[in-house]
Amino acid sequence: MKRNLLLIAITCLLMAACNSGGENLERVPIFKVLGPTGTVSTDAPIAIDGKAQEVSFRVYASGKWEASLSENATGFSLSDTSGAAGDTSVKVVAAANRSGATRSATVTFVMNDSVYAYTIEQEEEQPYLDPVKLSFVLSGYAQELNIAIETNQDSWTYDLGDASAWLTERSKDNSSLVLAVAENKTGDVRNARIKIWSALHPEVFTFVTVEQDWIIDAPVADLLDVVFGENCAASDASAMKMTIDGSCLDATVSTQYSERYGRWVAVFSAEPVKAAHDTGFWKIPYTTRTDFAEGLEDGYSMELLFARGDTQAPGSQIKPFASTQAGGTGMCFRAATHEINWEIHSGGTRTGDGYKFKGGKWNELYSGVVPQKDTFYHTVLTWDKAEGKARCYVNGELTTTLNVTGNFDHMVSNVNAYWFGLGADPNASDKGELSFQGTIVLARIYDDPLSSQQVNALYKLVE
Repeated sequence: MKRNLLLIAITCLLMAACNSGGENLERVPIFKVLGPTGTVSTDAPIAIDGKAQEVSFRVYASGKWEASLSENATGFSLSDTSGAAGDTSVKVVAAANRSGATRSATVTFVMNDSVYAYTIEQEEEQPYLDPVKLSFVLSGYAQELNIAIETNQDSWTYDLGDASAWLTERSKDNSSLVLAVAENKTGDVRNARIKIWSALHPEVFTFVTVEQDWIIDAPVADLLDVVFGENCAASDASAMKMTIDGSCLDATVSTQYSERYGRWVAVFSAEPVKAAHDTGFWKIPYTTRTDFAEGLEDGYSMELLFARGDTQAPGSQIKPFASTQAGGTGMCFRAATHEINWEIHSGGTRTGDGYKFKGGKWNELYSGVVPQKDTFYHTVLTWDKAEGKARCYVNGELTTTLNVTGNFDHMVSNVNAYWFGLGADPNASDKGELSFQGTIVLARIYDDPLSSQQVNALYKLVE
């Protein structure tokens, strides 16, 4: 703000140097030098500590100017010794002061007869030992922890305390300490308070804190766990034993064995189609499985591991794993952006005719993650009915939290055919639409809303 006001003042003074007829009169020289606090104050010295650093000045001038340091300015240097009209940043560079005493330098700015002189006093450098980061929060998995250190000490040491049972040194030099962190399966958060101190000056010390979460076993899908096999075989490995109906498959769908994931995967090779079509997808019907439907209604989670195979521009939804005909739930690429988007329809009122309902609304969990061609993504939707919250995760990271309240609304069918599609979304007349091109590795549904730790455990299995 002060800088802006000064520029306005300079402009006004320059304008005042012209008469009303536009004839140039003698220019009024403008010269101001602001110190590091943004003010013109040369009375008191500028005090700095003994560490290497820069002291910044701003020079506002209407002509040529010069800057210089006093002869006794040992350990100081100038970024600029002269300049032209305008706004210029000038830095006095101070090296670390290891002279054993306080030292000073005077920087002088001159334009014509105008002079600004600032004195900088730098105290002797004191011993310091400063971690770049003082606290860490870690996941429960085995990993490496790098503690970066800024110091002027030639030697320092540390003490892990009781944390030596799960933290061990991997490497150490004067600027870092690298620790191996063991996985935490204790069922509880564990903490470390690492003391670090100078060997020569033990009174110079600091602490770094580490908090590590615990890991849990990955959950088992209990409503649906699609397992692909050779020659387009597909079955449900969950206790529900849902039918994986392949009657709508055609030559554009195949299964291949993935060395990366150690399992068979489904490959959909046809270009995405928005309109209704009869083939190119699997159906997972649940019309007669009220236990499956009830599992969705009281809160659930869906998991999908996929790779996109198309390069279409946004404009239409694409649905790899969904049951979202005028209701229901599933994953799609958002029409406007093609980002990963989970959908839930909720808040409707049952009419008493099958799963039909009135009212309600769509809840869209936009992730902000746009899947790239031939790149695998792990994504999970969780809906906690009791809490009234839905969450979207991509590659183990929470991307979206949304309030989703009321009853779960199933898809709408004109022919009493309720199903989840793999490779397409159902329409009201028992056909597929908004088809998917790419690879599906996993498609699962869980009866409960998974915790963030459970989601992370699932992702760790496939990352």
